[in-house]
Amino acid sequence: MSAKRLDSVCLLFLWGACILVFGCAAPQPPRRTRREAPPPPPEINPAPEPLPAGHNPAPPKPSEVRNVVSRIFHDVVTVQSDWKPSFLVGDFNGDVSQDLVVIVRPVAGNLAFINEELAAWILVDPLRTAIRQHVRIDENDVLLAVVHGFGSTGWRHSLATQTYVLRGVADGPIKVRARKQVLHTVDKDKLPRLWGDVIEQTINGQSGFLYYNGAKYGWYDPRSYKPAPAARIVHGEVIR
Repeated sequence: MSAKRLDSVCLLFLWGACILVFGCAAPQPPRRTRREAPPPPPEINPAPEPLPAGHNPAPPKPSEVRNVVSRIFHDVVTVQSDWKPSFLVGDFNGDVSQDLVVIVRPVAGNLAFINEELAAWILVDPLRTAIRQHVRIDENDVLLAVVHGFGSTGWRHSLATQTYVLRGVADGPIKVRARKQVLHTVDKDKLPRLWGDVIEQTINGQSGFLYYNGAKYGWYDPRSYKPAPAARIVHGEVIR
């Protein structure tokens, strides 16, 4: 092969190699990704889960209530048996497990235990709207203790220990009202989200109810309650 022809072959080979290298290194056009629509805002009061078949626990007995209070609080509080009624049951946190609400009073000399920061119960003042509350119980306070149930036996179960102690809301007779009854009689847009049944009460002459909001218990006053602003979508995010 002549030198001239050999040079032509080499140049052709180099030219082909350059095309191959630069062709592979050429940037690919960006792929268009499908933008997913933001999730719809949660419904304020979605339909509750149906109760399991045969879920019909027996009414509580005073002795059972006293045993539960003793198991959770030991000698820190006592049941106010002179209040009528002094206890009621319902599903207040909406987990299809029966809860217990009972009116109690601190035992004299044991305030330090009920106000203990690491106590096994949560102190709440439903009339205060602050997210972080520093609640202290006084000796003369009449309290509502709400024991959340566990499993099919509810508040009777030995593992039913999650308890809220509500201050400043024992101002008269209490009554449990089923969640579905409240939703049927009051416009949903004028209600907070109700996780379960509510505790009807009259405080300072105003009728309302106590309700669980997913983290603690709040007070619903129909005169002053303001619903949260409607959700709107901004740049793909749900803004309230």
